[in-house]
Amino acid sequence: MKRSSTIRNAAARRGADGSVQSIDRALRLLEVVCVADRPISLAHVSARVKLHKPTVHRLLQSLGQHGLIIQDPESKAYRPGLKLFELSNAVLRNMELRTQALPELAELNRRTNETVHLAVLDEGDVIYIDKEESQHTIRMFSAIGKRGPAHCTGVGKVLLAYLPTDELQRVLSQKKLKRFTNRTITTAAAMRRELDLIRERGYAIDDTEHEPEIRCAACPIRDHSGRVVAAMSLTAPTLRMSRDRIEAMAPLVREYADRISRKMGYVVDGTRRGLRR
Repeated sequence: MKRSSTIRNAAARRGADGSVQSIDRALRLLEVVCVADRPISLAHVSARVKLHKPTVHRLLQSLGQHGLIIQDPESKAYRPGLKLFELSNAVLRNMELRTQALPELAELNRRTNETVHLAVLDEGDVIYIDKEESQHTIRMFSAIGKRGPAHCTGVGKVLLAYLPTDELQRVLSQKKLKRFTNRTITTAAAMRRELDLIRERGYAIDDTEHEPEIRCAACPIRDHSGRVVAAMSLTAPTLRMSRDRIEAMAPLVREYADRISRKMGYVVDGTRRGLRR
């Protein structure tokens, strides 16, 4: 009987389409606050979403804790938070990044006939946001939108290498450096030495560290401010890509990554687009 009651309660918390009710409600509240032309009161939000004030207040507090909305201390009205601005900028930046990167990904792919990836960092993991596939019969499996470990992939190590010190410390303290092959780096000390080397030479090598028969070279992509916002990699099976060959390919990858950086407003020789020396 108790189990049946629990199941009914869980079902009641879900919408007809299977969505979690509290998440669905919170998103409705967020939309109401965002589309309002001025800060909106609790009573008006409650009326628009047709929910009781205590429920609305609790959900608004949760959204506020994440910086998605802000409550004015005097009027007690709600308005969108700066976190939304940050998130929307990240979406726009990635959209622009993909647009700017596509010709360079395609050209490097044509020149090498190997798989080329574009990736960004998210909470200590890498997310592949674009790719150009090799036409060889034997190639690695990957997919746009796929999330992967940062500590043992070329793109991931590049992105970790250029994180601010405190952010890198947070990632290394929170993320377990899981072993995938006998070459995976699994200690924070060894990882820091690897990241120092990457910054020194300007590229990263994944030498069968994530998958036992895959090697890749990866380089950073910078925005107009010089901040590393993404990484680009050339990836191939070990039967076509020896350690010496992947090292030799790194300058070519860096050439194309630098091209994308220039498109994003960063000029590799130290100047920036639209600015004079």
